[in-house]
Amino acid sequence: MPMQKPRFVLKFIWMEKNIGLALDQMIPGRGTIPLSPYYFWPRKDALEELKVMLETKS
Repeated sequence: MPMQKPRFVLKFIWMEKNIGLALDQMIPGRGTIPLSPYYFWPRKDALEELKVMLETKS
């Protein structure tokens, strides 16, 4: 059976005054691994923080 490629999952938390987003990696047959903490908008620029975090890991 061929190995499936890992997938990335963008997760959202929708709250009354904030939206949180985080990135996980889904490993087929194993579950998910968090790649980032939750970043909350509008408290901070969540997309920019996630981009910077991903750039530092590459």
